[in-house]
Amino acid sequence: MCLLLGRLPLLALVALAFACCVAARDVNVAVIGGGIGGAAAAYYSEKFGSEAGHSVHVDVFEKEDEVGGRLQSLEIGGTRQNMGGDAWSEVNFYTRELVRAIDLPLADDDFDGNGELGMWGGSGWQPWKRELALHPVAGADVLKTTRNFTESLSRNYEERELSKPFKTIDEFLRFGNMLPFVQFSTADVLSSEGVPASYQQMMIEPITRVIYGQELDLHAFAGIVSLLPTTTDTYSAKGGNDQLVKGVLKASHARLFTSSSIDTVYDAGNGKYRVHTANESTQKQVAETEYDAVVLACPYEYADVRFAFTTAFVQPRPFVTWYVTQVIADAVNGTYFGGGSGSTAPDSVLTTNTSALPFTVISVESEAQGGGIIYKLFSKVAVEREVPKIFVNPSAVYVKHWKFTFPVLSPNTPFQPVVLAPGVFYVNTMESVASAIEGSVISSRNIAGLIVEHLS
Repeated sequence: MCLLLGRLPLLALVALAFACCVAARDVNVAVIGGGIGGAAAAYYSEKFGSEAGHSVHVDVFEKEDEVGGRLQSLEIGGTRQNMGGDAWSEVNFYTRELVRAIDLPLADDDFDGNGELGMWGGSGWQPWKRELALHPVAGADVLKTTRNFTESLSRNYEERELSKPFKTIDEFLRFGNMLPFVQFSTADVLSSEGVPASYQQMMIEPITRVIYGQELDLHAFAGIVSLLPTTTDTYSAKGGNDQLVKGVLKASHARLFTSSSIDTVYDAGNGKYRVHTANESTQKQVAETEYDAVVLACPYEYADVRFAFTTAFVQPRPFVTWYVTQVIADAVNGTYFGGGSGSTAPDSVLTTNTSALPFTVISVESEAQGGGIIYKLFSKVAVEREVPKIFVNPSAVYVKHWKFTFPVLSPNTPFQPVVLAPGVFYVNTMESVASAIEGSVISSRNIAGLIVEHLS
């Protein structure tokens, strides 16, 4: 990544070039959504716009009373626990760029309970260690596939740094020749590398079920992204990943309006826009503001924003709904998995698609202050009533229901537009490639470059 880390990126060079030939002006940018996509859009719009010689003012509108989006955290057992996105990878270069920019403290909790991992297949614990022994080459083939992907991804970063901002997701995927990864399923790509179907179903699919709630028929880009935590170092923020969002927003110098859902964006004429919110206090402050650019940084399907002018067509996507349940308990109950009275079970449990259990994973998060272990479950249905059966002496339960966790990631799905109208941009189309922290940051960083272009 020497092109990214060792010299000035093209977006910055373009901004400096514009600064030499474009008259400085006051620029207003409206960002709708206070998650990581909105925070990154605010930060890079101010950064790249300033580098182009403009005085940039960003307003961020968040409908909830706190920022964070799907990186929310919650106080549980005396610690902050992530209720959404858990981590980013060492190959997520732009997220790491933001982490460095705001000097974000990183979490260092490596507690793993009893240290045991179990794979539940429906009728018993799956012999995943035997599967590894039976197919010693398969693991190497999976690793090779992951490395090929990360090499293509690195080329994607490098080639984009030497090009203008992309205006479609197809254009983004052409960098590094990454289109095939969204044209074929994870199963197709792994099979082409010689990975046996039995190995995929027992060793790979449980991971894609945890990360994206989908089987091996999801496209290979998302499938391989799911494997990155097993092959690269990962990181999270101390005190919860919403600290990343808050830190980036602070560094952007944006005005933040919480409890302020934007219901309408109007064409103000002369290439500018106005916004309207039902929050009377916010509306009074922004009623006369004309925005040079508007960034939608939340899923279009759930934004409830009306654009009072013609925009590019946006095909709604089906989303996976997700329950995140955190439990403080003494242990996982072995009897829930068919063991005898008083039997034990692994503290971490993955499930195959043959499992009849209502969750895809049980993971150990940390020790709770005052005693007990904090566990996390992911599921497509509510599991709160099952908690007394699943755990020994559960003392507290916390549930977050995400109605739009991530899109269904099928191969060859048409992508939503990046550019909705002149000066109006959409971050979350990138979620159809991979719903991840880095995906949002890539999209927002690119849109900041498009805003600089638009101002020229």
